[in-house]
Formats: sequence, C-alpha cells, structure tokens
Amino acid sequence: MKIDWSTYFFSRVILLTVFCCGIFVSCLDEEDAFDEPQTSNKTPELFVDLAIPALLDTAQSCLRLIYPIQIKPNNNSSVIVIINSEADLDEFLLRQSKVLNAQSIGLPLQVEINGSTETINTTSEYQNIIQQCELLSNKDILNSFNSNCFAIQYPITLIDDNSNLIEITSNEILLSTLLTLDTFNVKYPIAAIDISNTKVTIATDFELFTLAKPCLTNNCDTVIINFRETSIGNTYTFVTDVFDANQNKITSENIEYQWYINNTLQAGLNMAESTFDLNENGSYDICVRTKLPNCNTVKETCRIVIIENQNTSNCPNMKFSFAKTNDFIYTFTVDPDVAPSYEFFLWTINDIPEQETGSEMTGDFSNRGPGDYTITVMGLNDSCIDNNDFFSQTITVSFQ
Repeated sequence: MKIDWSTYFFSRVILLTVFCCGIFVSCLDEEDAFDEPQTSNKTPELFVDLAIPALLDTAQSCLRLIYPIQIKPNNNSSVIVIINSEADLDEFLLRQSKVLNAQSIGLPLQVEINGSTETINTTSEYQNIIQQCELLSNKDILNSFNSNCFAIQYPITLIDDNSNLIEITSNEILLSTLLTLDTFNVKYPIAAIDISNTKVTIATDFELFTLAKPCLTNNCDTVIINFRETSIGNTYTFVTDVFDANQNKITSENIEYQWYINNTLQAGLNMAESTFDLNENGSYDICVRTKLPNCNTVKETCRIVIIENQNTSNCPNMKFSFAKTNDFIYTFTVDPDVAPSYEFFLWTINDIPEQETGSEMTGDFSNRGPGDYTITVMGLNDSCIDNNDFFSQTITVSFQ
C-alpha cells in the first residue's frame, strides 16, 4: 500500500471545500491517498477510540487482527481508512504523525486469540480485550508513567462516560480521580515535559501514547533489578528495587512479584521484600520474578545462598535450678548438661532484664520485698531450631 500523503491532504482540502458529494468517503478516487479502494461497502456500526494506538502498535503479541479493519484518522471524522493486510497496517503505522494518526477503530472487529476467532461487537467486549491483552490505555499511561517518565502540566480536563468535565489540578487529584474512572477521554490539547525535559503539546491519544512509548520500552526491555540481602543468623531478607534504563527507580504499586526457592514458588509473596529462614545445610537458589504494568516481559533475578556446617540437631530443653543463700539472696543455675549447648543467656525477673548473661544468675530480693517472682532464662544459639531455649519458673520469696 503506497500512500502519497501530500496528495492525501490536498485532496481532503479540496473535497472539504467543494463538498463534492453527500458522503465524504465516497469521493476518494484512484489518485487519492491509497492505491487500493479505501471505501467500505458497509459502514461499521460503532467506532471506539479506547487504547487504539496500543492496539495497533503492540497487540500482535496477544492477538491477531483479522483484516480488513476500518480506522478513522484524527483529522476528519468523515474519512474511513480501510486496512486490508498486516503490511498495510505496518505502513500506516510507519506513516503516522501528529498530522494524521489513527483515532478509532470500527466494530464489529474480528480478532484471533489463542487460535480461536472472536468477533467484538460492543464497547464492553472491546474493553475485555484491552484488559486481557494489557493494552496501554490513557488511564494506564497517566497512572504508570506520569512523574516517572514525563510530567503533565496542570490543569488538564478529563471527560467521563457521561460527558462530564473533570478538572485535574495536581498529581494527587489525578491519581485519586483515576481510582474512580475505568474509561475516559482527555480534553486536548494538554502540555507535558517529556523524558528529554522538553515541553511538548499533546493533541491526540496517539501523541499521548507516543509520549509514553519510550518509557514502556524501558520498562519491558531494559528494566534493571537491584537484588540485595541482609541476614541475621539463618534468617535472610531479600529486597528488590526496580530501575529503568536511566537508573530512575520505578515505584509503581502495580509491579507483580513472585518468589522462588530452588524453583519452588513461595505462595502469597507478591511484594518487593521477603524474608526466609534457611535452617538446613545446602544450597538455596533464591529468585524473584518481576512483571511491570502493561508489559508482557517477566524479569528474573537470582541469588545463591549456601548454608553449611549447620547443627540442625535439637538443642536440649532449657532448665535451671536454684538455691537459697538467705531470705533474700537466691542463686539460679542452668543445668550443667544444658548450659554447654548455648552461647549466652538472657535472665529476667518478672519480665525485667538482669545484667547477667552467663549460665548462673544471683537474684537479690532485699529491695524487692517478699512475694511471688517469675524467673525466666532464655538460651541463645543460632543452631537451635526447635524453640527449646526458654524456661520459666515462679518462686515465692518470704522474709523470716
């Protein structure tokens, strides 16, 4: 399909001036913009304009368009462009610009998904396809990329499904408004600062998609995962930071995480940080897989942790005995067959810590007075895995 764009725009101006016929699209001739006949035998019942740039530009990874399809460009709502093949679509996309670009697509529309053909007849069916294929809509663009990759210059106005105008004056108002709107149109033109820090004017959905596309490419193809770990004993904490190609941290709440230990999915851990107790000797392959919004690419980063010389036998049950020196002095001693299994000890009297960390503790109750006292000792050793390091006993102190 060879397109003479100068002829295309010139012929449109002449035709609009003289209005040569009742229906504009029937005025196209052989010297017009397209070599193949570009008029439709049947006008589509409905045109939709939600996520059209993303549908035409990125949908092939999810679905296959069945031709012909009918597109309305942005410059004149009376023109219907017929795309007869994937090659025609590629050329049309290549030729798109601010002057002429796809604004809406006609329904019914046939697509092939997972080997089966589906016919999209309604706006709701079309929206289902958008969600299924994770196509980038205006809502996704403003949600995911504003501030991270470009900066909208406020105020802007959104138009909801009931044609109500919603004025947006800040990022905070924009994000809260998007929580309540599934679909909307943007009232153009709007201004923004692009990724190169240049102020640009956006007049169509195509231009908004074009503004976000470099960031979408960065997110999918050149995302950088910073994977760091900290450990206390055999408890390891792993933290994932996601950066774009320009080393800007991506903070979207919609990033999906999956954690694996030795190729086994750890269920319920859809978060950037996870903690694991690695108590047995061996090699642990810790992996996190991240998936960014509006991106089919899954990035995986792994870290190997080796645990060796780990004593995984049960430590003996903690126990102590006590002896009374006088009415108010007591000596508490961890049993000699237990004490060597622990590195040091934490003693408390009525939950108040004592300074002693050895296996023997002297309790002076002269200033505490008579009464019941709960003595507790906890033995600490990284090798203990069965919580047998705690013992508590209540004594009664009485003065004669």
